[in-house]
Amino acid sequence: MKRIIGCLVFTVIISAFNNLYAKTGNEKVVAKSGTLLDKVNRDPGSPEPKVEPGKTKIPINPSLAKPTEPVTPADDSSSSDPNSPFYKPHIKRNINLKDIYVGLGAGIITNNAGKDMPFNEGFSINGNYGLCLIDKYLILELNNCLDFRFNPNKDWFSNAFTLPVSKLKGINLGFDDEFTVGLQVVVAGSRKVTFTAGPIAGGRMTIMPSMVYGQSLHYIATPISVSYGLKTNLFIGNKICWFAQYSNTLTTSLQSYASQTSIEFAQRSHQIPVNFGLLRVGVNYVIGAWW
Repeated sequence: MKRIIGCLVFTVIISAFNNLYAKTGNEKVVAKSGTLLDKVNRDPGSPEPKVEPGKTKIPINPSLAKPTEPVTPADDSSSSDPNSPFYKPHIKRNINLKDIYVGLGAGIITNNAGKDMPFNEGFSINGNYGLCLIDKYLILELNNCLDFRFNPNKDWFSNAFTLPVSKLKGINLGFDDEFTVGLQVVVAGSRKVTFTAGPIAGGRMTIMPSMVYGQSLHYIATPISVSYGLKTNLFIGNKICWFAQYSNTLTTSLQSYASQTSIEFAQRSHQIPVNFGLLRVGVNYVIGAWW
């Protein structure tokens, strides 16, 4: 019995010794492999890290620890692929046009002095707002013209007021207010000079002068009509824009009235043909939008 107990104790001691020796060997292998990984991952010339006794430290390469960036699939179009032989980088046009601009200026008004023209000359105050489109190949432009008309055509007013020319005295100025929307095409452009042209359309309100003769008041109804025409711009540098604008309306006749100052007399009226075509030529000072 004593021999059996002694054999069991000896066997337990031998097993414990073998387990302790195997654990020590594994720690040496891990420490050695950690040292090799540290040498591989370290940058050249950097000092070796100190390892505290009894601890194993396996450093991680920072470049390997970074998360990988998501890969965006390339466009199938060959024109957008930089590696394609058909790829052409987009270059924005470098011309003297602002993306958004505001113009303020003035000009003169003239026409062909026809028999149906109420006035022969005038002065215009012009304001516009431009928005460049399609990489500055097109311009959407809003125009507002305030016109002061003078030098009246006395033959036309003689027919309108049914009075001889010798009796026409004290005819005041006429007034127009025209608002149009235009689409300008950039015909030619550079860093210094750009030329544009295009159609315009909108509306015009015209206030005609009146005249008192004797006891009668002669006046013409205020017409509001659709207007149309053509406008050209010549941009010089970044501040100056010369413009020429031809405009006409769909109104071809006006209603003329002659009313007595006394309520006992009836009002007389008749139609008279009219032509509102005119040409504005002037210059604007171009500034950038303030919003």
